[in-house]
Amino acid sequence: MKTIIISALFSWNDGATAETVGAAHKALAEFAREISGVRVCRYGLNEANRTSSVYAVYDNPKALKELFDALVARGSSIMGAETRVTTLIPGQTFIQGTKESLDEVSGVIDGWGLARFHTDTQGDAHIAI
Repeated sequence: MKTIIISALFSWNDGATAETVGAAHKALAEFAREISGVRVCRYGLNEANRTSSVYAVYDNPKALKELFDALVARGSSIMGAETRVTTLIPGQTFIQGTKESLDEVSGVIDGWGLARFHTDTQGDAHIAI
């Protein structure tokens, strides 16, 4: 199984509101929907703590690389909107997959500063969505 999962936690920048953060995350989710192999891209808001999360599931490393490349090539306004209203919380952005899958996307991992967790020891314990 080459599924890759990313989970990211954000703090809200000064002046950001639930509406502006929600709009930025929604734009990212809608952009991701255009990429074949992006199975899930969801976000959630915690207004009381001024934090939010984005959770994404990719069928394989190719889908993640395609999304990353598309964001670099034509998604700068989406990423700009994200960074205007949120900041990734250091150490709280995780990527999970097999060691082989993660090796295939090492450039993405480095580019986004993801904390890497391989799942090779889980064997058949994985449940596909």
